[in-house]
Amino acid sequence: MRLGHRVSLEFGTDAVGTQVLQRVELLPSVVGRVNERTADTLGVLGQTVTVNSDPARGPVTVFDSPLTSLADVRLGDAVEVHALTQRTGSGTSDVRLVATHIAPRSTLSGVRVSGTVAALSPAGSGGVR
Repeated sequence: MRLGHRVSLEFGTDAVGTQVLQRVELLPSVVGRVNERTADTLGVLGQTVTVNSDPARGPVTVFDSPLTSLADVRLGDAVEVHALTQRTGSGTSDVRLVATHIAPRSTLSGVRVSGTVAALSPAGSGGVR
């Protein structure tokens, strides 16, 4: 577990009624293959993730070995991204993901995108934004 990771904590009650932590689950923002890369962003599963190297602009993105910077990430690489959500405007969908941690994944047993539902499409259209 690292600074910037989101977690889910599950508690139970022991025999004397004390709350006891039973499970900690890391909740990455995005897990999938890189399908786009610019000088300071990654595209993974349709999500644009900003990579930050300037401490004056917020948390600096940390890379797990063998990655040392965004330049080491290639199209098609499997990655796990932990990110903070930053507001970019006043609308519900005016947000961006800023990576706090990017780790390579040797395999993908599944993919994941997590976040806040900002809008729903009309019933039956199957759309979420």
